Amino acid sequence: MNTWKKSTSALLLLALLLSFSGCNTEATPSPEAQKLADEVRAAQQVTRDVLLTAEVVENTLQKAVVKITLANPSLQKIASVRSWLSFPTHILQGADIELSKKNPIALVAPGEKEFDNTTGVAKLGFSFDSSLPPQAEVVLATVTFEKLSAETAALSFFDVRDEGHTQVLAEVEGKLWNVLDTKNLEAVFSLQ
Repeated sequence: MNTWKKSTSALLLLALLLSFSGCNTEATPSPEAQKLADEVRAAQQVTRDVLLTAEVVENTLQKAVVKITLANPSLQKIASVRSWLSFPTHILQGADIELSKKNPIALVAPGEKEFDNTTGVAKLGFSFDSSLPPQAEVVLATVTFEKLSAETAALSFFDVRDEGHTQVLAEVEGKLWNVLDTKNLEAVFSLQ
């Protein structure tokens, strides 16, 4: 059992113990304790196996094209994806973000299909069409960079954490959870 599951199990046990303590002889959990226990149970059901990958599909002296793909092996009901890429502005400049025509994207978030060429961030953020069935693999977009230099450029997924700028949210028991597998995410890749 991994550490995360152990800690959620401990929280569930604590919530149940607290709910049965006190003078109540009916042994009924308080509404607050029941809510905490329900959230802990939902957290235990979250499978963090979704990966984002960035693959260089074209690399010339003038430009580089990177394909962003989502792998969803357990076919979770993905609600939204936020995938920001950081890049060195002295080597690359953002040129174009093209969403894949065969993806379940329903809505692009405002300001989340653009580049910040001053700070070196490509911003992608969108919600999925909830009426479509989950897919095991989805090509989300291609990101095109203009090369300003022949130097090797290191790109990375930006701010990878639960409340960060790179996350994948899925609905589990009516609540949104980040299901991105951050342990197996290849965070940095190179353009030569």
